[in-house]
This record gives sequence, structure tokens and C-alpha cells, in this order.
Amino acid sequence: MRRIANEERHVPFVWRLSAGFAMAACLAFLVHGALTVHAHRQHVAELRVERQKLAAELQEVKKIANEAEPMLVLEHDDGTRVIMDLDSLPQRSGVQPASYTFD
Repeated sequence: MRRIANEERHVPFVWRLSAGFAMAACLAFLVHGALTVHAHRQHVAELRVERQKLAAELQEVKKIANEAEPMLVLEHDDGTRVIMDLDSLPQRSGVQPASYTFD
């Protein structure tokens, strides 16, 4: 009777080895998946921080642009420039801004 019970419990070595290999493969797959998810979340967090920095910088630039005063820049042939504040010009001074041309 005891001999029959031992024979029923006997599992071939190949099956035990393949079960261990399958468990190791599943464990490696799960670890790889967890590392991939972690790397993706870290990348998304870095992108979120960069986006917040860019948004803050954009707000600063918009603030500076709204506070800027209109100016007129005239350039002579010799490369010297004259910068005039349009708000400080008298209304009837005879100086009118020229059309802007881009060369």
C-alpha cells in the first residue's frame, strides 16, 4: 500500500523543472512590466514639471509684453540707431511713425 502511494506522488523531474521555469518566466515578466510602468510614470512626472516651468515662463513673458511701451527705432546708414518712445512724442510734432518694413 505504501508503495502505491509513493508511486502516485512521484512527479517526473521534467515537469518540476518546467514548472519552475514557468514561475521564473512569470516573475521576470511581472518585474519587467513593473519597471516599465515606473519608468513611464517618472517620465510623465518630468514632463509635467517641465510643462509647469514653461507655463510660468510664458506668463512672465506675457506680463513683460503687456508692460512694454511702444517705441520707434530708426536706423541710420552708418548703423547708429535712434530709439524714440511713441508715448512721449507730442501729438503734433510732425514726426509720424513710418511703416514697418522687414528686410
